[in-house]
Order: sequence, then C-alpha cells, then structure tokens
Amino acid sequence: MIIIGRKSRNTDQALIKAGIELIAQGNYDPTVRAICTLANVNQGMFVYYFGFKEEYMKVLFQKIYEDYLSKLQDIDTDVIVTPYQEYDVRNGRTKDLIAKPLAYGRNYDLAEVMDQWSTCHMDLHFWGITYRTDFYQKLGHELVEGVFYEDQEYATVPMSYAHSVCFLPDMVYIYRVGDVNQSVFGDTQVKRRSHLEKVLERLLEQEKKQEQMPTGGARYWRKKTAMVVTSYYQIMLLKNKDRWGDRQRLQLHKS
Repeated sequence: MIIIGRKSRNTDQALIKAGIELIAQGNYDPTVRAICTLANVNQGMFVYYFGFKEEYMKVLFQKIYEDYLSKLQDIDTDVIVTPYQEYDVRNGRTKDLIAKPLAYGRNYDLAEVMDQWSTCHMDLHFWGITYRTDFYQKLGHELVEGVFYEDQEYATVPMSYAHSVCFLPDMVYIYRVGDVNQSVFGDTQVKRRSHLEKVLERLLEQEKKQEQMPTGGARYWRKKTAMVVTSYYQIMLLKNKDRWGDRQRLQLHKS
C-alpha cells in the first residue's frame, strides 16, 4: 500500500503548474520529460497521478480554461483573442495557431490590429474570438440560423464594431480537423453552397453600414469578407463538378 503524504499530494499540482509554464513559453504540446524536468518530479510519479499523457492534457486544459474564465473577470475589452490548436484525426498531429501581437494583455483598436494583420490574423476566427457579453448584446446582431458556416459571420460582423481588442496567450480551444464529413471540406461546401451564399449575403449587407464601424472596423470587415468571397469562388470553381451549370449562381455574388 502506498501512503501519500502532504508533500505527495502537491506533486500533481506541481506537474500541472509545469505544464502551464511550458505553454506560457509557447510549448503547446510539451513532452512528459519536459514536464517532469520542470516540475522536478520523476516520470513514475507522472504515470501514478495521470497514467497517460492524454489524461494529463485533459486536466491541464481544464485548469487553463478555469484560469482563463477567472482572468476574463478583470478585462473590460470588447473582444478577447486567444490561440488555438488544430488536431488532425487522421494522424494525431497537432498544429498551434498562435497570434503574435506587439504585446499580450494590452488593448488595441481595430486599426492597430489591421496594422499587425500578418502576425495576428491566424487567431481571428471563431475558435480564437471571445466577445464580452454586454458588448455583443448591445450590438444586437443576431447570427443567421439553420445554416452551416455562420462561424464566418460570427468572426466578421461583431468584430467589425469592436472598439477594443485584447490578445491573450491562453490556449482554450482545440479544433478537430481531418474528417471528410466536416463542413469545411470542399465537396461538402459544394453540397451546402446555399448555406455559404446565405452567409455571404449577410456579410455583404454590412457594406452600407461601414460608417457606423469604429476606427479600423471597415478595414477588418473588407479583409474578412474578401477572404470568404475568395474561398467561395475557389471552392465553386475548383471542386464543383457542375461549375458551368452554376455560373448564374456564382454571378449572384460577383463583386
């Protein structure tokens, strides 16, 4: 029988703390060796407390998520942007999408965000954007319902009206990719092109509201909308087997 004393009870917390520190350093998939070395704990104790690394990562990200929610209580910015991780179900590989603003934790307006586009755009998606509740409610924008791809509207329209944006290094989302049945796959997008077109219509409706957007808001809206339009045409022209028969459909969204 193993009797765990007070010091031993803190071992699991030391391992979690080490994981948090490694992630804060930019190592979003730390090895067991790196975790144990930083925590000054032997790998046998890692196995004792967590078994496999997968279980450890679940506990680690739960702790990060709880800390993230606590941190939000002290931030009054309209939008929080955080990194996220892609997990490929086909091979188990991960890819970290990490924005690199001039500084974490400070407030930017959208003009400043656009000036840093090349180093920040990777997290300006559904998976990286959190809106402050009162900002979102006051804006009064309701997402289109009953369609796929509304995440494009979520990441574009409300953000275009934000007066302040704050980047944090906390990773709180893992995006699962590699499933051929996912809505992002080209063939699936062709089948659901009416959904894409509905979302596009919603984005293009904002053109007449650009003057209501704060500094940098119109730039952000144009950039994000142009990306969605470009993606739409690429899918329809490259993946659509009946692209010639769909030319009238494409003309509806020609700009």
